Amino acid sequence: MRVLIAGNVLFMGFIVFIMVSGFNRNESAKKFTEIDVERINVLGVNGKPVLVISNKRLMPGPTINGKSYAKEIVDGREFMHGLLFFNELGDEVGSLIYAGLKKDSLNYSAVGHLSMDQWHQNQVLALDYNDKSGNRYTGMRIWDRPANASFDYMLDLLKEMKESSTNKPRYDSLLKLWNEAKEKGRME
Repeated sequence: MRVLIAGNVLFMGFIVFIMVSGFNRNESAKKFTEIDVERINVLGVNGKPVLVISNKRLMPGPTINGKSYAKEIVDGREFMHGLLFFNELGDEVGSLIYAGLKKDSLNYSAVGHLSMDQWHQNQVLALDYNDKSGNRYTGMRIWDRPANASFDYMLDLLKEMKESSTNKPRYDSLLKLWNEAKEKGRME
């Protein structure tokens, strides 16, 4: 009987130890010498990302007005690595992205891009390097975008155009809307 009581006391002590140590939260920052990751999401106090560092495989698509789009909507984003910046609402507000692709023994493509976006709009300031097998441009680009037009309208049109690529009449009507919006200054 004494053996059973001693066993139960030891078992209960072990259970208490596990429970106390299991719920002990150490809030101190972790320190690493080196870390290998494919994507890091830095979250704001509301749980939405304010910074995403990613390789091309896990690079998110554009996000604006609570809508997230596939990265293939924006030409070339599926090849980009880098950092995306977001405001507290979860809208993308800029990026530092880059890519380098060797196409064959002579041809390549290289891109470096730092941009800042206007509120509910696309980029308004960018530093660019773009090189396609020696045909390159570099420089600072500035866009004067309207304050009353939301970029998600253009992204919605792009999404529908990609989905309607095999339906020529539908694609042509969307292209007409796209061109009308460009003429009104919604997007370059």
